[in-house]
Amino acid sequence: MLFFHGGGFVKGDLDTHDGQARMLRDVTGRSVVSVHYHLAPEHRFPCAYDDAVNAVQWVRANAAALTGHSSRPTRIAVADTSAGADLAVGAALALAHTPSAQVVQLLACPVLHGGLATPSRTAFAEGYGPTSQGQEHGTEEEVRAVITAMALLDKVAQA
Repeated sequence: MLFFHGGGFVKGDLDTHDGQARMLRDVTGRSVVSVHYHLAPEHRFPCAYDDAVNAVQWVRANAAALTGHSSRPTRIAVADTSAGADLAVGAALALAHTPSAQVVQLLACPVLHGGLATPSRTAFAEGYGPTSQGQEHGTEEEVRAVITAMALLDKVAQA
């Protein structure tokens, strides 16, 4: 399983999300590869997205060595929250029609809609973790990731 940390594409790293990755490993009993990706604004879109796709491809190619099993897996899972979930969706969509292991998604709070004015965002803007204002810092990169994911979804639907 690949784990992409959250952080609105502008913050977070392997250390800030290590506890979540370890908990995921403990709960699922699966090997977890925690992925570092390039952060904005220093690295503009599609750097993080490319990192995610490359990471999934690398794990596919090296899964036998990583897990100790002699055969290649039939499925690889991608997981995380927020921006990491966006990257997981993007990687899964980008690799949907490639030969090899199927990509399974375990997502929490992915930003799959480019709009900022939603009923839940208004109702829970303050007092529940990330604030609405704080979430807007990553919005530009998130919107680009969503647009890419939607374009890939359209391509998959037409195939």
